[in-house]
Amino acid sequence: MTTPPYEVLANDTTLLTFDGRVLELFGFGDAHRPHIWQEPRLEFGTGRKPRMGTVIGQPGVSRRSLPYDPERGVAETATLM
Repeated sequence: MTTPPYEVLANDTTLLTFDGRVLELFGFGDAHRPHIWQEPRLEFGTGRKPRMGTVIGQPGVSRRSLPYDPERGVAETATLM
């Protein structure tokens, strides 16, 4: 396993980065930066147009959704972050 910072291109328009303290999600001109103390989690959907959601705290408290390409191995890479 490598050390931070991590950077994953989830698809052609979505980028995830993690520096050990802040998870940054960039996509479609939107940016979301939850801090590690907020306990962000990524949840990956399936289907024809899969999306990944960022959940902070209890499920449904704060959620952002961005597209991702499962063929890029994003879900597997994100577990290493």
